[in-house]
Amino acid sequence: ITLDVYPDDGLVAFGSLYEDDTISNGYQSGQCRTTAFSAAVDPVLKTVTVTIDPAQGSFAGALAQRSWTVRLRQPLNWDICHAVNSVMVDGFPVDFDMIARDQAAMPFAVTGPAADSDLIVIELPSGSVDQPRTVQVQFDTQWQGQNVGQTSAGGSFLRSQGQYAITGSGSGLELFQDSFYFVNNTVSGNCQIIARHLSTDTDAPVGVIWRQSLAEGAPFVALTLESGSLSFAYRSVAGLPAVTTLVADIIAEPLWLKVVRYDNDFNCFSSSDAINWTPAGVVAFAASDAANVGLYAGGNDAGDNALARFDNVAVIDTLSADIDGDGQIDIADLGLLVANWLNVECPANNWCERSDLNMDGIVDLSDISVLFNGYAN
Repeated sequence: ITLDVYPDDGLVAFGSLYEDDTISNGYQSGQCRTTAFSAAVDPVLKTVTVTIDPAQGSFAGALAQRSWTVRLRQPLNWDICHAVNSVMVDGFPVDFDMIARDQAAMPFAVTGPAADSDLIVIELPSGSVDQPRTVQVQFDTQWQGQNVGQTSAGGSFLRSQGQYAITGSGSGLELFQDSFYFVNNTVSGNCQIIARHLSTDTDAPVGVIWRQSLAEGAPFVALTLESGSLSFAYRSVAGLPAVTTLVADIIAEPLWLKVVRYDNDFNCFSSSDAINWTPAGVVAFAASDAANVGLYAGGNDAGDNALARFDNVAVIDTLSADIDGDGQIDIADLGLLVANWLNVECPANNWCERSDLNMDGIVDLSDISVLFNGYAN
């Protein structure tokens, strides 16, 4: 049996399956069976729970075992798209499939995509009809997806087995007003966002980005991939024009991208192997602590949505002035920094044994400043 589930935030949906032998009048004397099911949403914990109750009643030839397929949508009134963290069936974690929306799909299909929404598909193996079945889907409370600016269509994202599939529209990062679909995580202060870009199905702008807010003209720092080229872009003050610089005209995929923020300094890097990092851009401007970091996707010039795929996505705190990790900022940390002084191979060897504190690719006076500030605090 396939259950198509359309959960609603804060409400509980009920339904039931009725069965009889289909050939006799035995149902008139109670020879039939019903199975109740329900779906409930917890808007705080961001969970959807589907419950299938034990079957009630029986009839000649009734099945003793049954398998189920649950095709679940995100609650319709969640304005922000959330990734799926985990799925539990009868208290145990299980694998699940994510199927992207296809507006050309037939409605109420039992396989394949749906026309109205992305799908989370969970297979419940055959089990006794006399036992309850429970499916709980835990949505991510950190990563969320939403449109920035005026886009031609709504976007969406799916996360499955560590891979992010992002569908977006819009022109991307423009001079004054940006428009794209943004899969983001909120951060405070120093951080870095890392991701490996796998592919994009059209010549559309996609990339990794630090953004001061979700406003269409907000300050940002980004690495952008479009039409086989890599660009570095930033807007230092809200409302001012963005600046874009071509980094490489032809790039090989997949490509690792990284944006690092330390205080008011931003450094960007690219890499083919996540070991040897090449500087791709640097800028400094006054930035607020609160920000959003993540992945973005726009559309192509024809107005079509883009489908971009990333994996190895991570948001990481920048390095601590406690270089040796012993819980103290002291002369031992200074010794490690001096031992790597003026080393320019930092991205390739764990940021010069963690001595490149501002992650700009070289151990120099700026790292001494970070160390002394940490010691003073």
